[in-house]
Amino acid sequence: MTTPSAPLPAAARAHSTADIVATALLSTALAMGSLFAGYVSLFAFGMSTDGCFERCREEYVGDAYAAGWGGIGLALLVTLIGVVWAGTKRKPMFIWPLLGIGIVVAGFVVAFGFIDLAMGN
Repeated sequence: MTTPSAPLPAAARAHSTADIVATALLSTALAMGSLFAGYVSLFAFGMSTDGCFERCREEYVGDAYAAGWGGIGLALLVTLIGVVWAGTKRKPMFIWPLLGIGIVVAGFVVAFGFIDLAMGN
């Protein structure tokens, strides 16, 4: 008498092609947008107080750099960890680069608020 073989495990649910493509495109958009925003901030933030003489508060320029670049770093970290986590747990991955883009935008909104303070407005 032969014993029946153990049932095969259910096939793991693979990520859809659309999820993989969307994740790759959104991650690329996040990386390119972050590079562009970081590069532009070098000039925009640094020269923001050139035109004002009496009301300038240049101590806020460093805070603007911290908010903008900190947002970029946080966004890239959250995206990387989120995509790896979603990939291992078989969850949708495209959400994480979208969240990263939102973090970069929020970081630069705060950064431009600091620049507005630096210019005395």
